[in-house]
Amino acid sequence: MRSLLCGFSFAIFSLIAGCGLDPGSGSGTESPTMTGNVPESSGGPWRLPQGYLPVSLKSGAKLDTYGDCGVYGPECPAHTACSVVFLDSGTVGPSCVAGNICDLLSCGGNNCTVLDSYPGQVICAR
Repeated sequence: MRSLLCGFSFAIFSLIAGCGLDPGSGSGTESPTMTGNVPESSGGPWRLPQGYLPVSLKSGAKLDTYGDCGVYGPECPAHTACSVVFLDSGTVGPSCVAGNICDLLSCGGNNCTVLDSYPGQVICAR
């Protein structure tokens, strides 16, 4: 009986954690999280896909993000897209990114591309 109760408690905790419910996370509509012109990285397992290059932020451009996002929530507010941006200075996201992201980025002669995934992965394609 004890192991059944412990297993049930663990399952409930895992379900809550998997849904991305974090009492301190807010609604996702708060002001952008910024460090200079580049949002703070939320870390995680994201790695630049093999065969692609990182993007650079254009001079004077500002990458606005509006909270974390992902498969397990929370959803992004209107007019934003859930994206992981592989900048040459480090990975940003997954975060809700406002605007046409490739207009803010440079690829040094290559094409800025958002991979068809969720969240979208922003890279330079050769």
